[in-house]
Amino acid sequence: MTSTVNSVSATAIASNTFGMIWYTVGIFVIVLLVQKELFRILGERHSGSLGALDSAIMPLLLTFSFNVAVGLMNLVITTLR
Repeated sequence: MTSTVNSVSATAIASNTFGMIWYTVGIFVIVLLVQKELFRILGERHSGSLGALDSAIMPLLLTFSFNVAVGLMNLVITTLR
């Protein structure tokens, strides 16, 4: 099962462009941040959900930041040539 998931993930990533992956991760980050704020507004009974969202948001936020940094590096390198 693990090798199937890895091969499916690798195929999905390889079939998409860099921009599409960047866009998708960005949308996921925005949706999760909005959901976290809604849970925070609703009060104490959703405190367990906030912890779960934190553990989901951090890897996506790091991935999004990495994608933005790579995109900017690509832009700078292309401009300098």
